[in-house]
Amino acid sequence: MTDVVAKNSKETVDQQTFVDGSTRTVTVLDSAVIGLGEYQPGQK
Repeated sequence: MTDVVAKNSKETVDQQTFVDGSTRTVTVLDSAVIGLGEYQPGQK
């Protein structure tokens, strides 16, 4: 069984900010890669 991994989302591998102000963040854990997208209101 794998262990539980906790990591601060502020310690990211890659963060990109786009012209519309939205951001995409990538965090690498021991066994997975987690992505988070934050979009501005009204964006699709």
